[in-house]
Amino acid sequence: MDISKVDGAKGKAVRENTRLAYDIYSEMGGNVAKTLRELGKRGLKLSRPTLDEWIVKFNYKERLAKADKESREAQDCKLSLEQRVMKKLFKQIDKYEAYLDALDGVDNQAVFAYMHLLKTVVEVSRKGKVNTKDPVELKRLAEDARKEYGL
Repeated sequence: MDISKVDGAKGKAVRENTRLAYDIYSEMGGNVAKTLRELGKRGLKLSRPTLDEWIVKFNYKERLAKADKESREAQDCKLSLEQRVMKKLFKQIDKYEAYLDALDGVDNQAVFAYMHLLKTVVEVSRKGKVNTKDPVELKRLAEDARKEYGL
């Protein structure tokens, strides 16, 4: 029976049940036994042969693999964006270090900007606030982050 051709309340119920079964199958990582248990808890009692038939008929495995692939690609894009940001931050840090090393006196604004860049790098790498204001410790943490991101 092709559920797209079933009309009325019965067709709607079948579509909802197959959608629910796929959603649970996806949540359970493709584990059929866990899917059947969870569906039972939610009031949809299916037999193993019925679920096996739906898995083949409605391409559950292919859909799950495609969703996993898309999720991994989205994560990769996020990582590459984070790495690009970190690369730009480190480039600025290197410029400030070169400027501060060549300076005869003290440029308080440049030192403040440099410290802020170090703190930002550490916060991004740790994904949280940094409590230290010690420049030596911030520099060490920033270097750890540089190694972590391979920059």
